[in-house]
Amino acid sequence: MDSIKDLAIYGAGGFGFEIACLVRQINEIHHLWNFIGFFDDNKDLKDNRYGPLLGDIDILNEWKKPLSVAVAIASPVHLETVSKRITNPFVDFPNIIAPNVNIFDK
Repeated sequence: MDSIKDLAIYGAGGFGFEIACLVRQINEIHHLWNFIGFFDDNKDLKDNRYGPLLGDIDILNEWKKPLSVAVAIASPVHLETVSKRITNPFVDFPNIIAPNVNIFDK
């Protein structure tokens, strides 16, 4: 049996909210994630209806226990920049796949 893992989303904007909704859908079918909230460097952001704002990248890099992080940044350039700045050895980057996705193989 899979154990439930803590999951946070880096990026508390529209794409992050979409990922939070997707995580809810996944958990309705098979509870895999304990969604703990968002990390974002925008100091003007507040908690939202999808989850609390946990802090910025510095707080994430100081996290002291295992944490899966979905980086919700659409721009490939910004995604690469942020991903390289996440240096915490406790962080892993899972694949979040919609439960209704169809993968066809020839």
